[in-house]
This record gives sequence, C-alpha cells and structure tokens, in this order.
Amino acid sequence: MISRGIDAAGDALDANRFQEAAFVAEVKLSVAESFVTVLRAQRAVDVATTNAASLEGHRRDVDNLNRRGMVPRNDLLAVEVSLADAQQSELKARNALDVARAAYNRRLGRPLDSPVTLDNVMPSGPSRLSENLETLTVVALEERAELHALDEQASALRHRAEALRARTRPQFAAAIGYTYLENDILTDESFASASVGVTWSPFDGGRSRHAALALSRQAQAVTELHNDAVAQTQLQVRTAWLDLNETRQRLNVTVKALAQAEENLRVAKSRYQNGIGTNTEVLDAETMRTVTRSNHDNAHYDAAIARYRLARAVGVL
Repeated sequence: MISRGIDAAGDALDANRFQEAAFVAEVKLSVAESFVTVLRAQRAVDVATTNAASLEGHRRDVDNLNRRGMVPRNDLLAVEVSLADAQQSELKARNALDVARAAYNRRLGRPLDSPVTLDNVMPSGPSRLSENLETLTVVALEERAELHALDEQASALRHRAEALRARTRPQFAAAIGYTYLENDILTDESFASASVGVTWSPFDGGRSRHAALALSRQAQAVTELHNDAVAQTQLQVRTAWLDLNETRQRLNVTVKALAQAEENLRVAKSRYQNGIGTNTEVLDAETMRTVTRSNHDNAHYDAAIARYRLARAVGVL
C-alpha cells in the first residue's frame, strides 16, 4: 500500500511536469505567432504606403495631362477616388500595426504601449522539420508532452487503485527502538524496545474495492483520452505539414508574379502617357501589383507561422 502510494505520487508529479512543458510550448507558439503578426502588419503598412504614393504620383501626372487637355477630367476623378481608397487602406494598416504591437507586448508581459522594433528575420527552427511526414509523426508521438502527461495520469490512478485494494490485505509492521532517559531517580536510564504488529481488515463493506474500481475506471478513461490525443496529434502534424508545403508553393508562385506585376504597371503607365492605353488599365495594374505584393507577403508569413505550428505539433518547439 505504501509503495503504491509513493508510485502514484511520483507519477502525478511527472504528469504535472509534462503539463507544464505543454503549457510552455503553447506560450512559445503564441509569442511566435504574435511576432509574425507584427512583421506582417509592418509589411502591410509598407505596401499600403507604397500604393498610396504610387497613386499620388499617377494623380499628378493625370492632373498635368488634364490641364493640357490631353485627358478628360473623368480620369482625374477616378484616380482621386482610388487614391482616397488607398489612403484609407493605409490608415487601417497602421491601426492594425498598433494593435499587433500591443498584442505582442501583452504576450511578453510588457506595457501595451512599449516600443516594438523587430528585425524582419525568421528563426530557422529545428532541423528535424525537414524530415518526411511519417518520421515527423513518429517524433511527435515520442515528444509531445501532452501524451506523456496522460500516460502518467493513468499510471498514477492505477497505482492509487492498487493502494486502496491493499487496505484489505494483511499489514505487517516491525519496529525496534532505543531510549535514553537522563534521570536521577532511575538506576537504568537506557531502554531498548522491539515490537511487531499485524493488521488485517478482510472486510470493510466493499468500500476499498469500490473506490479502487472507480479509480481503475478513471485510469481507463484517461487511457482512452490518450488514444484520442494520439489521433489528434497525428492529425495536427499532418495538417501543419501540409500547410507548410502549401505556403512554400504559394511563395514560389508569388515570387514570379511580383516581377510580372511591376512590369505590367510600367507598361500600363507608358501606354497611357503615350495615348495608347486607358486610365482604367493603369488603376487596374496598380491594384494588381498591390494584391500581388500582399499575396507574396502573406505567403511568406503564413509559411513562418506554419513552420512554428509544425514544430509545436511535433513537440520540438
């Protein structure tokens, strides 16, 4: 009974340690996501500012052409509407950046208005993430603290059940002792003692048996939770792995599209200034360039978050 109680306490301690490790991993992931969110918001401000500046330059060109009677006033009005929309988007982007910085400070336990200056450099992360899906799944089942915590919880419950069952079994105790009494009355001041005791409660109304059965069923329930957590871990690893591969493919596509969008805008402006193209073509090309840059940035930061989430799913964050 005593040894099983000690084992139960040790397993419960290990379970708490694994739960703490899982909580630390969640904190790391939340900080990493907040970090990437700030970088994404900073980049969104840059894109919005560039878009507004480009439209402002185009507005000046159209205004000059309109003053010389080379283009209708409707072209100027269309540019001014697009510029106003771009300026509004810039304001929204700056507000989103302030919110992202405040959220990042909260994650770090700092005042919300603390200055946040981040280098746009992503940590490379664990090298094990370059392995195939099957290997990563095996690593996750070995490393995930949540799975170990459930194992230890089930083991602690089983040991507690064994300790309760032992109550109805014979309990044997032996003790020896030595006592010294500094006393002026007694002639012999030293005493040695020995004792042997046996306790046996063969029947307690079924209380210990039923309590042990309840703990055993709790252990079985925790084991079922562990089995479900194994399946969830496998799904998380697969999802994170697929998301990472998808973001990498998006990134490759958007890299090519960036140069094409820049060239498309240059050609559209040249055609318009030479009286061949239309103002709508320029505005569409500017919008396309902004969308392409946003898609590229989103793919870049989505890949970073997917890598962090894969590391968390595998248990190596």
